[in-house]
Amino acid sequence: MAAELKLPPRKTRAINIRQLRDAQLADFKKNKIPATATDGSVSWIRIDNVPVMGRLMVITRHQAMASSYDCNTCMCPLVFDGSVQVDPGNTHLLPTWYGYLSCFGEYEDCNYNRQWYQETSVATWSSGDTAVATVDGSSPGRIEGIGAGSTIISASYSDCGAYYPPFSGQYSCTCEQIKYSNPSSGGEVAVQKPQFVKVIYSQCGTHTCPSGYNNTQENYIPYQVLDVDQNPIPIAGLEVNETLFNASSSCPIPVPGGSGAKTDATGSFADRVWLCCQQSWSCGASWDQSFTVNSYPVLVLANGLTGSKNHIQTACQNGQGTCPNVYPVP
Repeated sequence: MAAELKLPPRKTRAINIRQLRDAQLADFKKNKIPATATDGSVSWIRIDNVPVMGRLMVITRHQAMASSYDCNTCMCPLVFDGSVQVDPGNTHLLPTWYGYLSCFGEYEDCNYNRQWYQETSVATWSSGDTAVATVDGSSPGRIEGIGAGSTIISASYSDCGAYYPPFSGQYSCTCEQIKYSNPSSGGEVAVQKPQFVKVIYSQCGTHTCPSGYNNTQENYIPYQVLDVDQNPIPIAGLEVNETLFNASSSCPIPVPGGSGAKTDATGSFADRVWLCCQQSWSCGASWDQSFTVNSYPVLVLANGLTGSKNHIQTACQNGQGTCPNVYPVP
């Protein structure tokens, strides 16, 4: 956290770090002290080339303690050390989706204390492959997925760097413009189109049926959304819509209806199917199940097979429900 102050010579100013944290005030680099922070360190830095020094007072009222720390004079202002980082390092998008990246530059004072500052709004952004993803010039750090593939989004940033050679007992603060681009530490964007849902595994369990029916077996089926190359799409919140059709049943009750779901951070979602039975029933039911993911029709993968839908079969045998059988069909 840094605060910019303008003071007349020999004047002082008190800064309450707790108040800055609680008010969530941003510094000149748009950084804030985390609202949950309870401890940390303080570095005194200068933007302009004028002498400055400070003292830190730490008061812990409930422990009846106070501490005082003197901070020495730094002869040179804060300088950019040439390090740039783009966060997050990896981003996954669907075509037409937007995402946001941030650019951070590392700064150093003459005591070799280093700190990262956000430079998103002043960095120059570029895409390695505009057929995969583009950057929005009117909104720095904003990217759009265009087509399937991967590319590196780069941030170029320049600022004043300095060196401190001793000269006649004084430090000379010389500004040299430093520019850094194409950081290798992040900014890779993968744009993926949903093409498959894969059955990860299938597991039978017990389903509690309504009053008047016996408890039965259910099939718990977890799926994962894959792209055209059968690579997982690790995006949370993808909209999964399920459709059940071609239903047939010799049982007196209808088959279960379809339901929607959303993926978790691994691109996975789950479904459960069952058939509740009464004591005397011996009957069967079957239906087909298909999916769309964010309106993209997808195929089903299971046990090395590929199909446009799942076929689900289950039965009541002397009132006891069987675990539904699920397999892809054309």
